[in-house]
Amino acid sequence: MNRVFKTIVLLLVIQISYSTVLYAQEFSDYKIGEKLEGKDMVNMDIGGLPGTLFIYTHKNKVIRSMGFVPSRDGGINPSKVMKGDFIRFKSFMEQYYQSGFERTIDTAQKKQHYKLKYNGCNVVITIDEFDGDFSYSSLVFMINKI
Repeated sequence: MNRVFKTIVLLLVIQISYSTVLYAQEFSDYKIGEKLEGKDMVNMDIGGLPGTLFIYTHKNKVIRSMGFVPSRDGGINPSKVMKGDFIRFKSFMEQYYQSGFERTIDTAQKKQHYKLKYNGCNVVITIDEFDGDFSYSSLVFMINKI
């Protein structure tokens, strides 16, 4: 029994690692400062969350910023995330950018902002405050050139 359990855990770790690499690779196909080839709205999973990546460009189609919103219907209706999903998403981003986020709290709007700087860009996750461990909250992820 112990050997079967270890095998199952190993297979799960391999699957999660492989999935994380795929998410990072998809996301890295779009870089601020490069010309956009293709659509400016892309449905994808980032950090284990299904959603829509919005790509904002200058008039010459050079990418100036990107935003990601969790969604299960192609970006028409944003979906809220559970606290555990948010923690996994933030951890994924910290691993991806190899840096920790600085947290600020906006008590008036009941939001938390997590910010880091990377390659001349601000990387920000904004999340509404959670009412409890099993509550849902809105999440927005943005990358902007400084």
